[in-house]
Amino acid sequence: MTFEEVLRKGIELEASDFHFSSYDFPAYRVKKKLVVCRDFGILEENVILRFLRERGLVEEESSDVDTSFEFDGYRFRASVFRTRKGTSLVLRKLPKDIPDIETLNLPAKFIEHLFTDDGKLKVHSGLILITGETNSGKSTTLASLLKKTLENNPKVVITLEDPVEYDLYPVARGKAKVYQREVGKDTESFARGLKSALREDPDIILVGEIRDAETMRTALNASMTGHVVLATLHTNDTVSTIDRIRSMFPDEEQNSILDALSRSLYLIQSQRLYANGEGEVIPIVELLKNTRTVATLIREKKIFRITPLLDEEPEHISWDNCLVSLFNQGKLSYDEAISLAKDPQFVRERTGDIF
Repeated sequence: MTFEEVLRKGIELEASDFHFSSYDFPAYRVKKKLVVCRDFGILEENVILRFLRERGLVEEESSDVDTSFEFDGYRFRASVFRTRKGTSLVLRKLPKDIPDIETLNLPAKFIEHLFTDDGKLKVHSGLILITGETNSGKSTTLASLLKKTLENNPKVVITLEDPVEYDLYPVARGKAKVYQREVGKDTESFARGLKSALREDPDIILVGEIRDAETMRTALNASMTGHVVLATLHTNDTVSTIDRIRSMFPDEEQNSILDALSRSLYLIQSQRLYANGEGEVIPIVELLKNTRTVATLIREKKIFRITPLLDEEPEHISWDNCLVSLFNQGKLSYDEAISLAKDPQFVRERTGDIF
């Protein structure tokens, strides 16, 4: 048994994620469900380490390494870490090609906020945030957004990623200009790379993840000075994203940060991938567009009053309204929609059950 055989088994199963740990059975996540594979027996640590070292992915004593590699025509995002039992490796298999944004089953309203009918980008400056838990499709959403942008707009795009997941160079060739930089290899940190990017004539800057106040402050400044900034955060809904940004900063800075956010924010989309009863993985989203009312509430620190607007203003999509839409499209059963709802009564009233 070789590690390559274990990898190919996951590819054969069409797994999204691969879990390998020393002295345990391999496991694969297939359509959101974990499948433990006993075909190969337990994995010895030396089998995992040999594979990683042959590809130069880890040093002799490395731990907590985030990287990426290619195998059998697929690109994988890799997280290497140590446990009490030894080396572990978790992989995410990325699509061979960047999908078209129209194929991701995202709401049409999200695409309409960003692009004209002929693919021209509507946004000339501002902050676009895609948020969600781990494995919620944030990277794929952003890559697809950039693909459509590069195919139809002569722009300069700089990405800061950890690691680089999708190859944008073939998309941009002859149409636009793209520079993809990997944190830890091409630049020291997101914050350092972002400051450098501002001197490199970008139209659009992608920040793979905003993790600290320094990066957020620079992203806000960039989005207010004629740049489109795309970024992700690990937050579960749009309103908590605003709270998360505020809480990154000390009390004495929060008013100025919220003022900057009210002027620079373009939209927030929070998303989650859900495997329905038919085995189809679908996105459930909440969408907040920065309208005049939203901007005023952010600036006045009345963030809690934004939630009702998600149902009241047509520019937005609330979580529960998204569930209703998916039910009407036949992508969720009634029981699934109710179980996923923040307000089950809201969903009942809009799916034909008034009792």
